[in-house]
Amino acid sequence: MPWTTIQAPDELQNLWPIESRSSPILCDPLEDARAKLHAAAERLGVPEALPALLAVLCMEAEGPELAREVLFAGIRAFFQALTQRGPLLLIQEDMHSAEDVTLDFLEHTADWIRESVPDERLRAVFLQSPRI
Repeated sequence: MPWTTIQAPDELQNLWPIESRSSPILCDPLEDARAKLHAAAERLGVPEALPALLAVLCMEAEGPELAREVLFAGIRAFFQALTQRGPLLLIQEDMHSAEDVTLDFLEHTADWIRESVPDERLRAVFLQSPRI
């Protein structure tokens, strides 16, 4: 199957240019990466999601851990904001090696998609090794 180039929403162009299959935000100095993530959350209108995004991407400053509910709500708000701009497909590979918190979040996300996301604007694909 040939690869297809996907145009990322403007809010993500500086974070994850899908066409190049690289993540400049992860290669930037930490403060620059944090600033890009902050700017994206502001442009999407979900600044409250920033602590969760920083935690998930391991870019948070030292401080208390976020409660699962706060973490999940922040990430969900970010995804929800993206769906307001167009359909979104989440792909999670290597489910067989996912940590418990990741599995809990994905289950939470699947329930949220089924119950709350209108018009098929958000879909998720979960992949794992066939040997598991």
